[in-house]
Amino acid sequence: MHKINYARYIVLGMLSCGPTTGYEVKRFVKEFMSYIWDISYGQIYPTLSLLERQGCATMNEEKTGGGRPKKVYQITDQGLTELQAWLRGPETKEYELFLKLCFGSLLTPDELIPKLEAYRRKREEELPIMEEWLKTMESGPVMGPNTPYYLLLTKFGFDYFHLEKEWCSQSIETLKKLE
Repeated sequence: MHKINYARYIVLGMLSCGPTTGYEVKRFVKEFMSYIWDISYGQIYPTLSLLERQGCATMNEEKTGGGRPKKVYQITDQGLTELQAWLRGPETKEYELFLKLCFGSLLTPDELIPKLEAYRRKREEELPIMEEWLKTMESGPVMGPNTPYYLLLTKFGFDYFHLEKEWCSQSIETLKKLE
């Protein structure tokens, strides 16, 4: 299985919103995506150039007030097709669904709801396992002197997974209203 280039899909997703400069992609990643997914600034400009060479984006230079012309990129039909194929495809990495939701307008609620349902089921299956770990750790020193710290982290994970499960349910209801 090949490694997914998430920077590619983040940039394609940004370009799907309209003509964009590398700086605007960089700003969006910093302000809105860094808590969901991390890509380095050093990946953005090479990704834009690669997308252009591969026919997934076009670049036009626009004159500015007095400085260098700015490079404005736009997604092509080929790029949009590739982006939508990734959005529709299976999630292969933890929290990839959250990244895909950033560009959810390119899918229908009927396409997104099963993804959220699958994520919710995954959390529902994991919660009893975590609950069992909590019971085991609370009953005695399982991991020596670090047991209280593992217990703190396991409690955090349990609460977080429960929150994610509830968030999925709420998100599904929101998407059903959009249909």
